[in-house]
Amino acid sequence: MKKTFAAVLLPLGALMVFAAPAQADTPAATISNLQSQGYTVTINRIGNGAMSECTVVGVRTTKPANQFSLINDDDTNVFTTAQRPKATVSLNCAG
Repeated sequence: MKKTFAAVLLPLGALMVFAAPAQADTPAATISNLQSQGYTVTINRIGNGAMSECTVVGVRTTKPANQFSLINDDDTNVFTTAQRPKATVSLNCAG
């Protein structure tokens, strides 16, 4: 029974370790990383401290469904563009 219990808990602990560093970065690094992945980033701030004094409280991402927007700039050329995924970064800047 103890071996089975340990075999189940060890992989779960490893997954939690890999999930934690995403919010350990500085706000600027987190925002830059999301933008480099193609996200449109929105920032929610608590407090009005400098960005260097802020800590990342949470990151929420959403990916749009496979929808395309039509752009008709004239009668002959019609372009389709995919919607960009969105991310909201919550910062605590109350020093």
